[in-house]
Formats: sequence, structure tokens, C-alpha cells
Amino acid sequence: MFIYIFTEILLVCLAVVYPRLNERSRRVSVVVVTVFLALMAGLRGSHVDVDYWIMKDKYIPQVPPFSFMVSDFAGYLKRLPDPELSFSMLVSTLGLVVKGNPMWAVAAIYAFLAVPLKVKALKTLTQGTQLLGLVLLVYFGQLFLLQEMTQFRAGLGTAIVLIALPFAQQRKPVQFFLLIVLAAFVHRSMATVAMVYFFNPRGISPVWLVGMGVIMVLSITSFDPVSLLLQFDLPIFHDKLRNYVVMQKYMDFKINYFNVLMLFQIVLILFLYWKQKAVAPHSPCFYLLLKMSVVSVFMFYFFAKVPVFAYRLSDLFGAAQVVLVPLLCYAVKPKWVAQLAVVCIAFGFFFVNEFHNKLLDDYSLIFMEW
Repeated sequence: MFIYIFTEILLVCLAVVYPRLNERSRRVSVVVVTVFLALMAGLRGSHVDVDYWIMKDKYIPQVPPFSFMVSDFAGYLKRLPDPELSFSMLVSTLGLVVKGNPMWAVAAIYAFLAVPLKVKALKTLTQGTQLLGLVLLVYFGQLFLLQEMTQFRAGLGTAIVLIALPFAQQRKPVQFFLLIVLAAFVHRSMATVAMVYFFNPRGISPVWLVGMGVIMVLSITSFDPVSLLLQFDLPIFHDKLRNYVVMQKYMDFKINYFNVLMLFQIVLILFLYWKQKAVAPHSPCFYLLLKMSVVSVFMFYFFAKVPVFAYRLSDLFGAAQVVLVPLLCYAVKPKWVAQLAVVCIAFGFFFVNEFHNKLLDDYSLIFMEW
């Protein structure tokens, strides 16, 4: 656990001194952090997280024939290979040049792509302001541990989604949807983010909050929208959702409707909605990010009867918090109180993910297993 705690402390120090650094020192510090995190995720051992072994043992790389995709594209969408075609192609290609199971090389490639892309996207979403140090701190405790260190396909997909967001805000549909298609090629759940383009980027109606509250109330009743959705043969998601339902019947996962991270996200949404006039001018994508956070809560409670599916979709849209939490610095006065609050929240993310949810075991390098 030492390496995780050490990294968290270093990022706290960077967050504190970052506003005082000159432009050159800021660029150097961001590059150093990016390289360090990419190497940490890319060179981790196979026993650090559970998903590594699931990907290594469960999936046999078999690339579906392109003739099937062309001759029956609708059928292909309904029976998408698991994992995604991009993953299968990468594993198959690396299997030709890497001895043994190539999963270590696959994980490294995903990490070396995802971390720099995410840092670039976060820098763009914060407009390169003094908040970037705090953003990196929140990113490590939340998205990095959850995605780059475990769900690495989702990590790269989310990075591409974050890069796409400014194009949605600027109403550039071609660039936005091309990036979403690319993200879905990496991880099909990213296709759901296409809805963000149809959100109003210049404001938020109280209807969003009302809808969030309604679905929260309905979720703890006998309301079961999943069974209704399965009545329709939805392309891309039907088989995936059905598999999660079957898994739920056998594993009987329990969902905590009032877990601390979800409750925090709800409080964050309500507070930023209240302070929107103070925050929005400092972030062009603020309203899109806030609505994504609302959708995250909605997805969690809407699919609550299938907990694993609910958590996965909620985490995807919940990536918006990495930027929203540091934006509290524009909503709380004096500024040092806001900065201290953001640091404490980042520590909270880190503590819950690492010590309560126990996402990761002790760190080791993949080279130590050779």
C-alpha cells in the first residue's frame, strides 16, 4: 500500500504548490506526474487487481470475421463479441510477437494511452488554470484507481470521452460523434455518452433534479425498469444487459442504495446547482459535466436491480466529478477553505476506493513475475 499512499501525499503537495509555480514548472510537473502514473498503471503486476486475471483467463482472443460484420451488421450489433473487437485484435496481434500470454503488454498499452489522454483532457476542461493540481489529486483517488489500475478498457474509453466533451459544448457534431464511436470501439458502454450532445450546454433546468429524485424513490420500490428494457431487442446493449441479469441471479449481489460516494455526488450536484452562477463562468463545459453527474446518479438507481451494471454506467458518467469537485474553489470563500475541502474530498475518494472497497492489493511490478 506504500506506493499508493506515497503518491497521494506527493499529489497533495503538488496541489498546494501548483498555483505558485511558473508556467514552465507547471508543465514539467504535469509531465512528470503523467509519466509516473502511466508507468505505475502500465507496469503493475498481475496480482494487483482482480480484473487483470479475469481478462487474462476468461478471454481467448478470437477476432470475428469482417464478412459477418458486413453481411449482417445489425446481427453483429446484437451479438457483439465480448470483449470488444479492438481488444481482441490487439491481443491477437501482440500474441504473434510476445511470448506467452500477452496481457501484460495489453495492459501497458492501454495505460500508456489512457493516462496522457486523460491528463490532456482534464487540462482542457479546466482551461489550464491553477486548479489542475487539485484536478490531478482528485483524478488519482477516483478515476485512476478505479479505471487505469483495474478497468483499463473503460479507462481508455473514458479518456476519449473526456476529450470529446468540449466538442459537444462547441456544438461540433462531427468531431464529437467520431470520438464517441472511437471510444465505443474501445469499450461499448461509451456509446451511452452520445446523449450528452443533446444536453443544453448553457444551463440546467430544475427538471433534472426532480427526475433524479423521482428515480431514487422508485428504485427502492418494486419498480423494475430492467425487465421492461429486456422486452426490446436493443442493439449493442441487449445481450450485455441480459448477461448481467443472469449473473445477478447466480451471484445475488447487494447494492447499497445510500453508499457514501453516491450520497456525496448527490450533495455535490445540489450544491453546484445552487452556486452555478459563480462556477459556470470558469468552466465552459460546467453544465455538461453537472448533467453527466446527474445522469450518473440516475443510472445508479435506474439499474439498481442489476448492481454491477448500475455501478459500471454510474462510474462512467461519474467521471465528471474529477473536474466538478475542484470547481468548488469558485463556489466557497475564502479560497483556502475551498482548497482544503477539495483535498479532504480527494482523500475521501482515495480512502474509500483503496481501504473500504479494497480495489487494489499491494503494488508489484510485472517484471518481478518473470
